[in-house]
Amino acid sequence: FHKYYFDLHRGERKGDKQVTFLDPKVRIMGEKSAVVSYISLVQGIDQYTHAPVSSHVEETRVWEVIDGRWLNVHFHRSVPSHQ
Repeated sequence: FHKYYFDLHRGERKGDKQVTFLDPKVRIMGEKSAVVSYISLVQGIDQYTHAPVSSHVEETRVWEVIDGRWLNVHFHRSVPSHQ
């Protein structure tokens, strides 16, 4: 988390966004499905103020084996109420 801002301050980053997945949880639901949930932390530069900013959302993905391949069949994103 902090390395992004240290690198930005030293000029080693040009303001590109960085996404980090925090606290991932995987629940296998039998042989053909799984639920994955995590917090997606996005760090970047505000386009108007040019100040460093970070935000996070909670995401859940449901995966299913279809024709022998794992496919993402559902996606949900929530903004935490305390953000």
